[in-house]
Amino acid sequence: MLRFLPIMVVAAGGYFLLRLRAFFLLHPIRTLALAGAEYRKEGKGAFFRLSLALAGTLGVGNVTGVAAGILIGGAGSVFWILVSAIFSAPLKYAESVASAVKEKGKERSLGFPSLIRKSFPLIGAPLASIYALLTVGLAFFMGSALQGAAAAETVSALMGSGAGLFCALLFVFILMICVLGNSERLCKATAILIPIAMVLYTIICIITIFCGISNMKAVAFLILKDAFSLRAFSGGAVGAVLASPLKEGFFRGLLSNEAGAGTSAYAHAKGEVGSPFSEGILGVFEILFDTVVLCMLTAFSILLSVGDPQAFSSGTELLSAAFSSALGDLYAWPLIASVFLFALSSAVCWYEYGRCALKVLGCRGGRLYFGAYLFFCILGVLFGTMPLIGLCDAFLFALSLLAIPTLIKNSAAVCAETDRALGRGAKRTAARGGGYENKRTD
Repeated sequence: MLRFLPIMVVAAGGYFLLRLRAFFLLHPIRTLALAGAEYRKEGKGAFFRLSLALAGTLGVGNVTGVAAGILIGGAGSVFWILVSAIFSAPLKYAESVASAVKEKGKERSLGFPSLIRKSFPLIGAPLASIYALLTVGLAFFMGSALQGAAAAETVSALMGSGAGLFCALLFVFILMICVLGNSERLCKATAILIPIAMVLYTIICIITIFCGISNMKAVAFLILKDAFSLRAFSGGAVGAVLASPLKEGFFRGLLSNEAGAGTSAYAHAKGEVGSPFSEGILGVFEILFDTVVLCMLTAFSILLSVGDPQAFSSGTELLSAAFSSALGDLYAWPLIASVFLFALSSAVCWYEYGRCALKVLGCRGGRLYFGAYLFFCILGVLFGTMPLIGLCDAFLFALSLLAIPTLIKNSAAVCAETDRALGRGAKRTAARGGGYENKRTD
């Protein structure tokens, strides 16, 4: 079943791309200008929501997740990661817009569960509860266990198992300090961690790519050859969709940006949102920076520096070989620091997502959730990243089964907000109907 997630993403992403007239692809400058005007009105609130949303998407998926995709799917998976971004962007835009629309007289949005509940009056409540339960599960496995495992595994590979255990304990201790407090404190923590991690990791990737730039032509040819190889297209169209390079490319892209799963709606629905359109552009920016920039930096750092990626047993070993070829012994500390900060920011973000999901379920969580979250972080160190990545894929697939039909149901409302922001008028949306009525007034 998991193999059919690329079909779902392409179908739903293509649907929204057509209905939205691909405005952010055809008119990128105007789109950024409109969104920038909205952000200037909102001030720090927009930056904190962006930091929290990016913290959930920028992390293990951009680093060890991409490396694992290359190990399993080969160089061709890099091409399909980029293709997944084209279809992920409209999905992320739609889920951000739909979750940010507030209705007068209605309860404050608690992210995607609130959207599910009001989209399906008869069965919305149980579906919202199922979605919230899956979010809590993903918070434990991807937000806590996978992030802790990635940080410890990186240190173990570079400095020995003893150092990895110390890193795991340090990770849990710092995480405990970060998550003690309210939502505003968590947003501030991610606003500090994310910029530092992005700058540090981008620098070491650029240096590595520059050292292997002479191989760029051969690597580009290898990516295209592997993406469209006989192995990838054996068995006709269905075989192509289920092939390893395409499947791994889409899964690694979705593990990184979570488009179609609706999870970032927990961040976009927080606080006083000035414009659903600006939240949607925020979502597109997440895809751009997460999948197109950081995932590609990781992929080309590996492919330009390592002759045979399949010779390695784990994504961490593959990354170590890539960065050491360019930076020598100096690569260890910058890589450890960037992975540690990415993992920590993602863990902090997902703690908040899980807490929001517990509110949907009517549970306070409190000390029990706090203790369980830290326990799963230690548990992840014992399992390692590779088994956890497969488990997280399953959770994301289950969330997408609930989120994508909800987005389709609310497509008219998403288009109405887009038309209003772009000055297109709302005639075509009123004619098509569907979705919930947007009661927002300017």
